[in-house]
Amino acid sequence: NVTSRKVRALWNILNFENKWVNLVNWWPSYPAEPLHGVVVSNNFPKAYSGKDSAPPTGTIHPEEWVEKILETKIYPENIIDQELLNFVPDAVSVDQDNDRSLVKLSVITAENLTVYYSALKLMQETEWDLTAAYFGGIDQYCHQFMKYHPPKLPSVNETEFELYKEVINAAYIFHDKMLAKLLEQTDEN
Repeated sequence: NVTSRKVRALWNILNFENKWVNLVNWWPSYPAEPLHGVVVSNNFPKAYSGKDSAPPTGTIHPEEWVEKILETKIYPENIIDQELLNFVPDAVSVDQDNDRSLVKLSVITAENLTVYYSALKLMQETEWDLTAAYFGGIDQYCHQFMKYHPPKLPSVNETEFELYKEVINAAYIFHDKMLAKLLEQTDEN
């Protein structure tokens, strides 16, 4: 958490120089520390309790941004079939009683979309000098699905390989699209 740092973080240094900083999902940023800017800590994107629950105390700072940032929260159940088909084109054939891969895929995708929409909102609705957003998706997708990425490994069965072989490529495309949209919010500085 925030107290584990022994030196000032980049955003602390910039704040000392009166720069506005938006920080989204950065490690370690929980509990959200008071800054000249908005901190959406690394606890926010996680799929906590459900739609009707508030994020854990200390997740977002300042307090007046909590409701606005809650609007950016994406839950795994919000991931539409079309989004999953980008990762797993034959998702309809997954035996979801015995294979939880689509659930894992939905969780990772929802958390990363939450980071994206939070960063986008802050970039559009605040004056900022630095917006820093950490996307853990590629790492998370790779932990879950890299064994299916071509070429087929001998330990991977053919059915699973055919189902999940496109996930890693799709993960990079997914992140590139989000990055492109965020870059549209920037200027030459």
